[in-house]
Amino acid sequence: METKITFKNGTEIIAEQNGDCFIVDSKPTFPADLSFVEAGERTFKNAFIIECASVDGRYWFTFGEMTAEEVWRAEVEDALCELSMGE
Repeated sequence: METKITFKNGTEIIAEQNGDCFIVDSKPTFPADLSFVEAGERTFKNAFIIECASVDGRYWFTFGEMTAEEVWRAEVEDALCELSMGE
């Protein structure tokens, strides 16, 4: 089944869907901001790429979604990094 994946910045990828996996013929380029990803009937908030692997010349990938705690930890790590760079 063909599925359109839309990212927050408006970038779109058309992929074949196989269960939770998406399949494309060329290596996909994902935007840095995955805070909102719409993939067919599913919406991911604070997504991440679980894996993107080349299988028989095609690329398979799937998304995961960060928990609220993981989002908080990432924000704290970013803030600490910014503070340490300012010294």
